[in-house]
This record gives sequence, C-alpha cells and structure tokens, in this order.
Amino acid sequence: MSDKPISVLVLEDDADIREIIEDTLTLNRYRIVTAGDGLEGERKFKNEKFDLIITDISMPKVDGVTFIKRVRDSEISKATPILVMSGYFDDFKPKLALYDGVHFLEKPFDINELPKVVKNIISPPKTNESLKNLLEIKSGDVLIKEGDVGNIMYWVVEGSLKVHRKQDGQQVDLGVISQHELVGEMSFLDDKPRSATVEALEDCKLLPIPNGKFSEVLNSQPRWFKSLVKVLSDRLRQTNLKVEI
Repeated sequence: MSDKPISVLVLEDDADIREIIEDTLTLNRYRIVTAGDGLEGERKFKNEKFDLIITDISMPKVDGVTFIKRVRDSEISKATPILVMSGYFDDFKPKLALYDGVHFLEKPFDINELPKVVKNIISPPKTNESLKNLLEIKSGDVLIKEGDVGNIMYWVVEGSLKVHRKQDGQQVDLGVISQHELVGEMSFLDDKPRSATVEALEDCKLLPIPNGKFSEVLNSQPRWFKSLVKVLSDRLRQTNLKVEI
C-alpha cells in the first residue's frame, strides 16, 4: 500500500482563508499546494497531478469558472475532482453542471467539517445496501414486455439481455444489453408504454432504479438538462418505431 500523501490544490485569493484551509487539511495529513488566483492555480495544475482541487470562484486574473473549464479541457482521461467554495451559486452553477466531478460547498462553512467533505469526495463511502435489492432472472425470462406501462429502469449488474419488438407480426431484434448498461430507460423517462420487449439471454442480476429516485437527481439539474433528456428519449423512441425488417 502506498504511503504517498493525498495532494490537494487550493485556490483562494483571501490569504487568511487560504492559510486556514491549508493548516486544517495539513493537520489531517493532506499535502497542500496553494494558489492566490486562477492563473497561478492553472500553472501549478499543469506542473503536477492532484487528487483534488479546491477553488473559490471570485478570483483575480482568472476566475474559478474559467479555471475549471481550462482544467477539464486539458484532461484527456479521468477528471480530477473539484470542490467549489462560494457564497452564491445561482450565477455559475448551471455552467459548472456541464462538467463531471464538480462538487459545491457554500460559504461560510465550518472549517472543522472540511476534512470530512474532502474525504467523502476523494474516497466516497461504500455501501452494499443497494445490492440487497438486486433482481435475479433466469435465461429466457422476460424482464420488460412491449406495450406494458412501467416506471422502473434497470442497471445490469451481471448477464446480458436481448431487446426486440413486433413489426408486421414478426419479431425484429433491436440489440443486446450487456453488463453495466441500462435498460428500460425510455419509458422510465417519458412515462409512455414500453417500446420493446427485453428478455434475458442468460441468468442476470439487475439493480432496479425507481423513477422517483432518478427524478430527485434530475430535478437538481438545470432545466435545459431535463428537457434535453426528454428530447433524446423521444428521438430514440421514434427511431425504434421506424425500424424495418
């Protein structure tokens, strides 16, 4: 097991706040590199790899939103987690919702809670609670039937499933759903009848995702994002209806 300390880049133009954050996280055995503005932070980010970036938004030379955009544009594979500190989010949160791995912490906050927030971002707590709700089906079982009404989609934990629909009295194969893919998402999103039948090609384990749970997440996103999801679902449904033998 590596003893290399977790490195955190902290961008904060207020020297007192920057020092408090540095001292607090250093006491919790994090390696801290600081920057007083977005431009300095950008230079330091280019020079080494960090496990987490903590940044303010209102900073001289390069603001936080611009800094985050440049960081994400420069990353080829895995996105570095970013914790945004600010006293207001309304003006810039929709812009940052475009990027993966961005978390938010509202100012003022209890500095003693910061190490816990950082730990949860870098090493999210693992839980097996969801595994208790796994649905197991056998090869040949029908999971979803064309025309039925349903508001649950499924995450395929193990196995694979075949998707097909009826056209002119004959079966038309639409594709295969494999491990770690979603199935049943269209009816889940638009509340319309199932557009196809899904049956197991082999024994499967699936994690049911209720519509209400996903709606909580979707409703926390910008309004345009929810509209985009609906539009994409409608287009995919129309594409399936145009499939010819």
